[in-house]
Amino acid sequence: MTIFSDRGYYEMNFNNIQYRYLQFIRMDTICEILYVTMKNVLTGEMLTFEHKDINWIRKMNLSSELVPVHIVGIAQTHQHSLY
Repeated sequence: MTIFSDRGYYEMNFNNIQYRYLQFIRMDTICEILYVTMKNVLTGEMLTFEHKDINWIRKMNLSSELVPVHIVGIAQTHQHSLY
């Protein structure tokens, strides 16, 4: 799995449960089983997932969640007449 980098947050589906706001910590192989350890940055909880049970994983696009999609007429709402 080469998706992980040192920066960014991830979301994943593990055994049909969706997890969000995860930060990659490390990958370990124990007794020939690959485990992925992530940290939930909102709760501080450390979570370890068995790699074979991860249905999908992707980097989160936080910009779309932080900036409202519909910003309508901001400049128009504060227009003042010069007359």
